[in-house]
Amino acid sequence: MMLQVDEMDARLMDPSSELYHLVQLPNLRKLASQGINFVNSLCESPLCVPSRTSMWTGRHVHQVRAWSNVAGLSVLVGDASSPDPNCVCLPGFNESRCIARGQRQNGTVTIA
Repeated sequence: MMLQVDEMDARLMDPSSELYHLVQLPNLRKLASQGINFVNSLCESPLCVPSRTSMWTGRHVHQVRAWSNVAGLSVLVGDASSPDPNCVCLPGFNESRCIARGQRQNGTVTIA
């Protein structure tokens, strides 16, 4: 199991940080004590969709061309012939445009 949290200062989970003692997070800290807590890790992007896209494909943001929270991967991971339903809903996009964009993204699975 992997737990990923958006918009949380990592110092809140780092026992060596002064911020650790300012906020009570008993459930997260219990989970962290039972696994591995990557307190010094950084994400690929400050935006969640590009960062998650990078993490789940194992590729840098510039390689998958996921630049914003509006447009992540354009096709389903592992199936470049099926457009992602979120892509098709974007203004100016349709099935064929999402598939064409997805082929340029190279969102093949490397980690998941």
